[in-house]
Parts: sequence; structure tokens; C-alpha cells
Amino acid sequence: MINLSYCLAVDTEPLAEDKNDEKDRRIRELSSELHRANQHLASCREQLRTFMTYVEEHTECLSRTVEGVVHRIREVESEDQKPSQYS
Repeated sequence: MINLSYCLAVDTEPLAEDKNDEKDRRIRELSSELHRANQHLASCREQLRTFMTYVEEHTECLSRTVEGVVHRIREVESEDQKPSQYS
């Protein structure tokens, strides 16, 4: 009579090792993918910071321009309200 329990135990051990190897390989793949995603995220954050700095600088420039225009309009309006010496 053949002892099947011994055969089954011997046959399943390599399968368990294969599963562990496969799991380890998958963990390494996912870790590598996560690392690449984190690098990409850091790059995107830096680009966003640069963009936001540009937007802030541009906003300040536009504000100064608008302030200058408002100041000039007030000057023109005050000149229009002064009595003319030629009237």
C-alpha cells in the first residue's frame, strides 16, 4: 500500500514556496510602483508650487497696475471738477 499523505505533503511544500515567492515578487512590484508614484507626486507638487508662485506674482503685478489706473482716473476726475480758468 502507498502512503499518500507523504506524497501530498511533499507535493504541496513547493507550492507553498511558490506562493510565497509570488507574494514577495508582487510586494516588490507594488513597492516599486508606489515609489514611482510618490516621485511623480513630488514632481507634481513642485510644479504646482512653481505655478502658484507665478500666479501670486502675476496677481501682485495686476493689482499694482489696477491701483495705478484707479489713481490716474481719480486725478483726471479731480481735474475735471476744478473750475476752469478759461470759462
